[in-house]
Amino acid sequence: FARYAGADNPFAVLIAVLWEFTRLGADGTLASARRERGGVLSLTVPVLAAAAVVGALALVVTAEIVPRTNAQLAVVLSRDATAPSDRTMTIRELRRASRGVRPGTDPIALARAAAFEVEVQKKFALPAGCVVLALVGVTLVLRFPRGGVGLVIGATGAVWGAYYVLMIAGESLADRLVVSPLVGMWGANALLLAAALLTVWRRRPRMMSSARAAVVNSG
Repeated sequence: FARYAGADNPFAVLIAVLWEFTRLGADGTLASARRERGGVLSLTVPVLAAAAVVGALALVVTAEIVPRTNAQLAVVLSRDATAPSDRTMTIRELRRASRGVRPGTDPIALARAAAFEVEVQKKFALPAGCVVLALVGVTLVLRFPRGGVGLVIGATGAVWGAYYVLMIAGESLADRLVVSPLVGMWGANALLLAAALLTVWRRRPRMMSSARAAVVNSG
């Protein structure tokens, strides 16, 4: 995780969502919500909103506070001005450095520019991952409502392992100019989001049937 400042934020959000929704599944709250029209949505929206807030705070920290702190620390340790690196540059500085490379320059300079742009996209993609992994956690518990602690542990390991591998692979491909930095760093979010939405879409008819049955029984 050394090159992934802020990577623990999506991880923490995933664990929190899995734990809380597993608890709701165990005490019957989730089952009751699934029998009501819009019941699951009323539980999910506040969770996604909270994840968005966490992601926004993480963006501020990783994009501005951490680079400035690293830059000051580098000066203190070296007792002299040091050349800026991707860990001491804010998003604006990274983009300025990336755009400073002119087309047609040597491959080394192009690779360096791509590395700067990769860092920019990473600083946005990881905070956005808070919302994506929150949605993934919700869909997993909806699929396995009584998974318990085993679901929390197993799903956390599997989802985060897949997410981390996809991020590493995307960064490697983007650094080698195989794919664009945008594709490389947002691919993990896109794939997991697609999987979560597909799961919701496939379970939607069953949830609507349960809601209709509940309405008929109450009538």
